[in-house]
Amino acid sequence: MGHKRILYGLIILGLLAAMPGLYARIKAERSIPKVELVADGSAFASFAQSQGASLQSLVGQLHSVGVEGLSVSESSLSSLVASDQANSEQGAALLAQRNTAGQPALPFTVDPSGTYVFISQTTLGNWVAQSLGTVLFGQNIPFSVDRVGTETVIGLTEDANTILDVPLGFPPGAFALARTWKMDVVPRLEGPPWGMSASQLAALFARVTSAGVSVHTIVFAGTSLPGYPANLSTLEQLMKQHGYLVGVIETSSQLTNINQAGILPLTDALGPVTVRLYSVPSWLLDTVTSGDNRALLSLLSSVTERNMRILYLRPITVGPSPVTATLQFYSDLAKLLQSRGYPLGFPEGFPIVQVHTYARVVENLAVVAAGLLLLEALFPGIERYGYQPLAVLGVLAILVSVASHHLSVLAGAFFAALVFAGLALVWLAHRWQDWESERMPSFGRLWLRSAGASLVMAGIAFAGAVLISALLGSTPFLLAWEYYRGVKLTFLAIPAVAVVAFIVFQGLRPVGPTVRNLWSEIGWLGEESIKFKYVAVFVVLAAIGGYYLLRSGNVSASLVPGIELAERDFMTRIFTYRPLEKEFLVGYPSIFAAVLFSARRQKWLFGLFLVGASVGMVSIMDAFATLRTPFVHTLLRESSGWLVGMVTASVFLVVLYLICLLWDRRPRISAPDRNR
Repeated sequence: MGHKRILYGLIILGLLAAMPGLYARIKAERSIPKVELVADGSAFASFAQSQGASLQSLVGQLHSVGVEGLSVSESSLSSLVASDQANSEQGAALLAQRNTAGQPALPFTVDPSGTYVFISQTTLGNWVAQSLGTVLFGQNIPFSVDRVGTETVIGLTEDANTILDVPLGFPPGAFALARTWKMDVVPRLEGPPWGMSASQLAALFARVTSAGVSVHTIVFAGTSLPGYPANLSTLEQLMKQHGYLVGVIETSSQLTNINQAGILPLTDALGPVTVRLYSVPSWLLDTVTSGDNRALLSLLSSVTERNMRILYLRPITVGPSPVTATLQFYSDLAKLLQSRGYPLGFPEGFPIVQVHTYARVVENLAVVAAGLLLLEALFPGIERYGYQPLAVLGVLAILVSVASHHLSVLAGAFFAALVFAGLALVWLAHRWQDWESERMPSFGRLWLRSAGASLVMAGIAFAGAVLISALLGSTPFLLAWEYYRGVKLTFLAIPAVAVVAFIVFQGLRPVGPTVRNLWSEIGWLGEESIKFKYVAVFVVLAAIGGYYLLRSGNVSASLVPGIELAERDFMTRIFTYRPLEKEFLVGYPSIFAAVLFSARRQKWLFGLFLVGASVGMVSIMDAFATLRTPFVHTLLRESSGWLVGMVTASVFLVVLYLICLLWDRRPRISAPDRNR
């Protein structure tokens, strides 16, 4: 018992060591509440044209309801064609058209395999010709510039598809609306496929800085950053020189443009200057006119749950009055954000938060201690080695913590999730020995025992969650573009611990000692003949497990049933931080059911719901490992999840209790009667 006191002491020390870092993380997360609403300039330009509305008036109305930012994208030949500022013709079609219509021949030779872009506005045509010459300089890609009356004709005879999409910079008047309404500009910068020189990068930034508008955040478009790889250091210097934040766009499927070549080296070099952007998908936005408020809740949850600080706005394009619907929707969004404590304003950089080496060492030692408690519970033979496992694993944890910050943090967080969730399940499995030996308690006592068990298990899991949140609480992890995926392995590992705990404490054989040997129980199972009912049960459980794995983490909405989406919307309206279904629909009801069936001495049903309880433990760990959600928000979410779980679990317990009563009172047929 002496070494166990040391293990418990190390866990307590680890939790105490986590407090300063956790406080620093909470302070940093609460220091950046401002959210900026940014209108997509090109989308609203097309929208205004389609509605016959004045773009200047429309943007002014958006500004009046709280939209402070305007996204401005670089133009390309293809974007000019898409916005009806230019027309594109294939050479063969152009020749045929001229011959058929009997029009005069063009004043230049037409290549039938070429592509020709006609730009009617003289100023724009001159700018395109000049910009194209600058961008293609030194690339040996031929193009021609001709005039047909007042039109500028750009001829592309080679690599036409590539050149059509090459960004040419910001056209004349691109920043006029922002200057008129004194709005912040979020430029979208993109380099050509062949890269940009240092001078070209400087000229690109000069066009932004000399535009006479406010700029706080730069968003990089395309598959690679401008100037990557040769001039990435120049891009870094320009970002630092002007104090720009890096905008990270998250799509509706919660995946970011993390595969952009050069983005990770840039963000690593710049430090804590990342701000996350979110845009609700168009199909969801268009449901607003039918009275559906999921788009509003999606934007709200992106701020509260995923730490988005720029909301990228696009217009509603359906309904009898799209302009009115759009303005009303974003007015409602601004009021909703402010009512939830998120003031509108320019986004801010994330403060630097560090996890000190001494804290990492003590926290990882706490994880080692918890892991040894778990191993000794599942494999009691380990206890005979006394202090030796602690000494060996403790020294290893210290060496890793000192040698590699990154590895020690990731490994510590993963094992913290696994061992503390495992300890909660072992605690429940071990209670079988106490509860199944008692007389069947009254319903009131059964409920109190179940509620107490859920509280104890949530508390054990929360201890691990504190260590996870502290270990991963440094700025590089908090601003990481990807979710921490190490804990995703626990979606399999923690239910596996539940199965092992069941085998050890309840056993596969009908009779045996209080605590079984795992290997002997599995060996006995191998000697048993396989029956059809075992195969059927295995197939059903495998199907459930497969769906469970598909649903783990952030998944496509196509995998989420419509009734669940409706439930989520309902919960979001009630709770600022929505409780998680895996907890209040699976985890906590399973704990209540496990307590009931332990009192009824039905071990296989107890084992089934023990695995169900593991799903709730996984969800708790995953919630705290989702670092984009601020720690306090996750804590409030888990608290509301426990309260809702007590309600759903109580209802489930009542239903099961009544079913058991009816089952016990069913008419029984005697043996002679069954043989008639």
